[in-house]
Amino acid sequence: MNHFKNISLAFLLSTISFVEGVEEKNIPVSIEKLTVNLDDLELIEFINKNHVSFRQLGWGIERIEKLLQQHGSKLEYLSVYRLNQDEVVKLVALCPNLTHLIAIECYIDADNAAIIAHSNLAKLKVLDLSNSFLRDEGTIAIATNLSSLESLNLTSNYISCRGMAVIVANLPNLIELDLTFNFVLENMDFSQMTFNLPHLKKLSFVGNHLTDRNGIIMAQSLTTLEKLDLSQNDLTQDTVHAIATHLTKLTSLNLSYNEVGREGGEYLANGNLSNLSELYLAYSSMHKEGVVAIGKSKKLPKLTTLDLSINGITDITLHDFAIEMKDSQLRRLYLEWNRLSDMGALVIAVNLPQLTVLDVQHNYDIGNRGIYEIISALKEVEELYLSQTGITNEGVVVLCSTGLPKLTRLELKYNYLGDAAAAALVQSRSHPNLKHLDVQYNLITPEGIKRLDKIKNRVNILHD
Repeated sequence: MNHFKNISLAFLLSTISFVEGVEEKNIPVSIEKLTVNLDDLELIEFINKNHVSFRQLGWGIERIEKLLQQHGSKLEYLSVYRLNQDEVVKLVALCPNLTHLIAIECYIDADNAAIIAHSNLAKLKVLDLSNSFLRDEGTIAIATNLSSLESLNLTSNYISCRGMAVIVANLPNLIELDLTFNFVLENMDFSQMTFNLPHLKKLSFVGNHLTDRNGIIMAQSLTTLEKLDLSQNDLTQDTVHAIATHLTKLTSLNLSYNEVGREGGEYLANGNLSNLSELYLAYSSMHKEGVVAIGKSKKLPKLTTLDLSINGITDITLHDFAIEMKDSQLRRLYLEWNRLSDMGALVIAVNLPQLTVLDVQHNYDIGNRGIYEIISALKEVEELYLSQTGITNEGVVVLCSTGLPKLTRLELKYNYLGDAAAAALVQSRSHPNLKHLDVQYNLITPEGIKRLDKIKNRVNILHD
C-alpha cells in the first residue's frame, strides 16, 4: 500500500498553515514532503479534493508544466502565485476542465485576460485574478465569455464602472463578487444589480470611494446578500440605516473605516439584522453612545464576532458595553488601539469570560495586572493578542504558568520582552495546543532566539 495512504488526511491538513503571501518558512510542515510518495494521478486527486496550491507544494514552473502536459485534463483546481502572466496562460491552456482558477499577483494584463477568457473553460466556477492589470477591457472579456462563473475576485485591477456594468449584465450566476480597491465610483447604476445578480450572497466592495448615494441604492437593491464588506469607503449613518433596514439576511457586515458614528451604531442596534453574527466597526467614530447601543441591543441575538478597534473606547465605555453583553453569544472581541487600562481588562474578565478570541493590542496601559485578570478568567480563550500592552518578563512568566488549554495563538510583539520571557515560553507546559507565537520587535537576544527555536517543531514562531 502507498505509504502516504497510511497518513491520516485529517491530521495532515491540521498541520498545514498557509496563507498566500506568507513566507514558506512560516509553514510548519511541508506538503511536498508529505506528498512525496504520491504518483501523478494521486497528486492531481489530492489537489482537486483539498484545494492545494502549487506554491504549497514548493514547485517551480517547469515541474508544474511537466505534470500538466500529461494530466492537465484531470486537474480541476489550479492555484498559482506570482507567476509570469505568460506562464499562467500556458498552464490554463493545458487544463480545459478547471472549476477553480486562482492566479494571485500574476499581473495579468487585458490581452492575456482575454486569452484566458477564450480558453474554453466551460466548467469554471471560481476565478480569482487579484492584483493584476485587467482594467475594463480584460474584465469585459472575462465577463462576456465565462458565463458559468459563480465566484469572481478581481481585487485591485483598475476596473471602473464600465467594467463592473458588464459583470453585472453578463454573470447572472454569481454568488460571490469581490471588487476591492478598484475605481468603481459614482456613475455605476447599482439598482440593476438586484435584477441581474439574483443569487448574489457575498459582496466585497472595499476601498472604492463609495458614498451614500450609491450605498443606499445598493442596500435597497441587494436584499439577497448574506455577507457584505464596505470597509474603507466614504459612507455615513445614512447608508448604515438603509443596510440595517433592508439587508435582513446578513450574517457578516464590515463597515470599518467609514463614518458610522453614534447614530449609525444605534441604527445597527435597532435594525432588522437578527441573523448577523459578525460585525466589524473599526475606526468608525462610534463614540460611547454607539458602542453602548450595540451592547444593549436585543435585535442582534446571534452576534458572536465584534470589532470595535480604534474607536477611542475608555474603561468606562467598555464597562457600560460589556455589562450588557454578559449573557450574550459574543465569542470574538477586537479592541485594538483604544484607551483601555488594567481596569478595562478587569471589565472583560468579569463580564466576558466566554470569549475565545480577544484582541487588546496597542492598549499600552493594560500592563501585567490587566493581563493577569484576563488570563485568570478567560479559560476558553483560543487566540490572545497582547502586542504593545505593557506586559513585562514577569507577566509572561505568570502567563506561561497559567493553564490555557485551548490557546492556539499568542501575540506579544512590541513589549520590550527579554530572554527571561523567551525561557518561560519554551519551558511552559500550560498551553499544550499553542501553534502560533509572535514575539517580534522585543529585546530577545540571539541566545534567547536559540531557545525559542527549540520548540519550532511544534509551534510556528515569528521573531526578529
